[in-house]
Amino acid sequence: MLEHVDTGTHLYFLHMLQDNGMGIQFKWKEIKDISVAIFGDSIFDDIVKNEIVDTCSDNEILEVTNLNNIDSNLPRSQRESLYSAIIKFLSTDENVPGIMEIIYASRKIGRAIIDSINMNIIINKLEDRYINLRIAMAMASSMDFYYSVPFRSFCKTRLDKVQFSFDNYEKYLGDMWFIKIVLAMKDNTGEGLAYVKFPENSRLNYIETINGMAAGGLLASLFLHSAEFLSDTRVISAINRYEYNEIKKQRAGKFYGWVAIGNDVAIGLEFLSGSILFLSQADYFYGVYLFIAASIQLLVKPGIEIFRRARVSTMKKNK
Repeated sequence: MLEHVDTGTHLYFLHMLQDNGMGIQFKWKEIKDISVAIFGDSIFDDIVKNEIVDTCSDNEILEVTNLNNIDSNLPRSQRESLYSAIIKFLSTDENVPGIMEIIYASRKIGRAIIDSINMNIIINKLEDRYINLRIAMAMASSMDFYYSVPFRSFCKTRLDKVQFSFDNYEKYLGDMWFIKIVLAMKDNTGEGLAYVKFPENSRLNYIETINGMAAGGLLASLFLHSAEFLSDTRVISAINRYEYNEIKKQRAGKFYGWVAIGNDVAIGLEFLSGSILFLSQADYFYGVYLFIAASIQLLVKPGIEIFRRARVSTMKKNK
């Protein structure tokens, strides 16, 4: 708990969560544990009594509308004390420290990774399971928090103990999600780190896999030693295999796309010709035959898509 507790500091904290750069929304119940731990049991009674917020009901969305009551110019020392208390609380959750280290090691790529984690949380409806992780990601998106002494000290102290070894990463070189991270690191961008539900060769979901690597400092250490890692011939080979496989998938997609178009054109011509022959009474038999042929080809269309997906899936397994 902070030594000096006041409503202004609490509102500053709530405002950071509400207006975080990731668009993460919180319910009041999700931020009560950390608020009480830092500011004390009566903090919510105080902001309601002072008419700063209308309600702190558990299932209501966190919303501080009376912005005039928020002192955005808290003294630096006060903000640093707040950040220290936040880190102390969040670091007890095993999912949090590693993610903080990732952002510390590479803000741009780290931000892309936590964006993908947040997307996974939303799509899989895991908000209640990862409350502290979501709070940590929201806080880390703040530039003021990122450049604070408590954040730097916390991450640097932990990462100084991590020994970089290529052996820790070799087993991931066949996984598409990991190669995407490597490519993002190579290009120094966060592009391509979109939603991934299940990593290849893993019984864990994406969040658990990322957290597993982050918890031991592996991802953060990877970013800090990116030049050494990217120059390894095994990494270069893995990137080349991935890029070649992507080219093959694109070519396969184009090929089956043209096959599907050809099939559609044939169906259209058969229906048109059959209609002319049947309705003009020129040739009932041939008209009906064309109708039947077109109908059969309608069944071929989903077969083309199934075959395309099967082919792409085979490429993924043999990458």
